[in-house]
Amino acid sequence: MVPYFEKKHRNKNELFIKCPTCGLVINSTYYNMSAEELASANNIHKSNQGEINTESSSWKSRLSRLAPQADLISQLYCCDFFQTDMKAVDYGGGDGLFAELVQEKYTEKMQTSDAKLSLKTYEQYLRIPEKSCYYDDNEMIEKSFDIAICSAVLEHMIGRKDVDRFFNLVKDDGIAVIHTLICESVPQDPDWFYISIPTHCTIWTNESMSRIFKQHGFVGCAYHLPSKMWLFFKDKEKYNRCKDISTQISGKWTFSDNFVDYWKVTPYH
Repeated sequence: MVPYFEKKHRNKNELFIKCPTCGLVINSTYYNMSAEELASANNIHKSNQGEINTESSSWKSRLSRLAPQADLISQLYCCDFFQTDMKAVDYGGGDGLFAELVQEKYTEKMQTSDAKLSLKTYEQYLRIPEKSCYYDDNEMIEKSFDIAICSAVLEHMIGRKDVDRFFNLVKDDGIAVIHTLICESVPQDPDWFYISIPTHCTIWTNESMSRIFKQHGFVGCAYHLPSKMWLFFKDKEKYNRCKDISTQISGKWTFSDNFVDYWKVTPYH
């Protein structure tokens, strides 16, 4: 890793460094924090979760991201591509809002309240005590999930151990669903909007995510533009079936046997 740029945050200089081969950029200041410091930073980042304030800009921004993603996942359930009894996790899902939205949209589309999805939330840092929607740490077992979802969390992870822990949850015939910003080249700009959130400490490139895709044995990739979500497939038959049913789901899809490097030029999304 080589120095890339510095950014001042709360009167401290944070050093961002870059991998010269894959272009991944990390905030080395965060990478060198203690476990207690990281927990504190992430708890502060998620401190407003669980509070419903439909007038706040942060609530509106979060909902504008989650709504199309929940719509995609619920449609995959509705067309029976995902079965309701498939074991599924929203990894790092904070207050569980995403899983709740998926269930609500599924109930609304199917016009029944009887079918409950086997989708729960895993959260390492800030849980809402009065909610019972969470998996426990001891339930995060390798190759035990049919569907593992990670929305706007990969950018908060520290190192390969954290990243591999998520992708290793997927069964040998399972599917990983991710949302994060993945760009062709990380701008060498301390004022870039994406790192204005302090805990965005791992910034992905097409090449770095392509390597993760290959190293974890995925055989097919689908990108759904309206939700800005990638689906990684371990099973070729499921990948081909997703192609077949994609016409039933609104929005542009891109499919490839390799990682779909959709965002090539700025502005990245």
